[in-house]
Amino acid sequence: MITPKDYQTRVLDSLREFFRQCSKNGRPETAFQNVLNNNKQPLAPYIPVQAAGLTPGMPYVCLRVPTGGGKTLLACNAAGIAMTELLHAERAVVLWLVPSNTILDQTADALRDPRHPYRRALELACGSVEVVTIEEALRLPRATVDGQTVVIVSTIQAFRVEDTTGRKVYDGNNSHMVEHLLNVPADRLAELLSGADGKPKPSLVNMLRLRRPIVIVDEAHNARTLRSFIALGSVRPSCIVEFTATPSTGADEVINGKKEPMPPSNVLHRVSAAELKAADMIKLPLRVITRHPSQRDPDSEQSTAFQQFLLPESALTVSDERVINFKTMSYEPSWLYEGGFQFKNHYFGPKPGELLEKRADGTLREEFKCAQFLDQLPEVKFWVRNLANKATSFRLQTSKNWFYPDFLCQLNDGRVLVAEYKGEHLYADAEEKRAVGAVWESRSGSKCLFVMPLGNDLESIRRKISGK
Repeated sequence: MITPKDYQTRVLDSLREFFRQCSKNGRPETAFQNVLNNNKQPLAPYIPVQAAGLTPGMPYVCLRVPTGGGKTLLACNAAGIAMTELLHAERAVVLWLVPSNTILDQTADALRDPRHPYRRALELACGSVEVVTIEEALRLPRATVDGQTVVIVSTIQAFRVEDTTGRKVYDGNNSHMVEHLLNVPADRLAELLSGADGKPKPSLVNMLRLRRPIVIVDEAHNARTLRSFIALGSVRPSCIVEFTATPSTGADEVINGKKEPMPPSNVLHRVSAAELKAADMIKLPLRVITRHPSQRDPDSEQSTAFQQFLLPESALTVSDERVINFKTMSYEPSWLYEGGFQFKNHYFGPKPGELLEKRADGTLREEFKCAQFLDQLPEVKFWVRNLANKATSFRLQTSKNWFYPDFLCQLNDGRVLVAEYKGEHLYADAEEKRAVGAVWESRSGSKCLFVMPLGNDLESIRRKISGK
């Protein structure tokens, strides 16, 4: 079994929280904004796809994962997350779309092979699973669909009526589909395509409409057109999750001689190339060495044991083997600062990574003010916006997890200053972080400084540098 990397876990956590909120309030636009805000990403509008069969309340998001980032493994887990968090079901129909017949064969073979890690991941996420191609789905027994999760691997072309397979998908005389349409609830009949007699056609597309499939779109940039969404609308999906390295920024498309707008992808989570590179790295820039058997104590004793490491006589050390080297530091944020201030001393250019300027009400964020202060401080040679939850970022250990201070500064005198901003309402809860930072500073041999300004007292940074 493949264990998800840290960055993959973060992707799945974002999707899980999105579906949880969608399930509670039926408002994907609100859930989308909340997840972006929680991940400290710039807020972007959630734009539902305007196509027949795709209602505004149907969750549709894109997960941006670079090539080689394990999109198939993520997709296996995403199907299970949608099933449990959005549909609250024990089984579901998953329509897994790929860009070509060659990839279709490769994907279907991998998902069917009981020895393949993808198959194991799919089973762990969805329980008992039957994987079929679109041709096999045309002959799918109802008992199979009722008894387990069914994954139908297909191309989007198969759901276009002009395609040969597409004509089979819409064929209203498919005898294999008759049993699927027995005893349809009265309130669902209007959703189905009916024949001349007014009764639902026994077709694969009607079976899918009844099951409201989870749609997974792999390599979505190859299939993301308005025609594709019109085709997807024909099966009335419960949700659509795209995986791609290059999300769409929007474009116009001519449909029936008329130019129609195609909105950009709703990118819920972005994985950077640096995160992929870091996932295979062993060395980290700088860390506090705190490994000790006492850390394996039960949770009830863990905090007490950790506090012992903060005492002057403890064995905790700062490793000279892990130094902050700005020249070799890997730095590729998921997004860049987009405000109007021109930073002059940020080491990686005028647009720091993952730095928001304003709140929703238009007021400046405290972290942005802190960045401005550091950029204009004469004692600072250059600085870096430290990226949270990145394996190559600077981090310090607390009793429960790592924390990633907001800013790293190279001072003119050769020392390194680490600044962690906390608003007044959060300052009291950050006591352990301040204690760890103080120990890190005290054991660095006067090479490092740690400061956590209280509220708007940014002058405390200047005082820390001067020692006053």
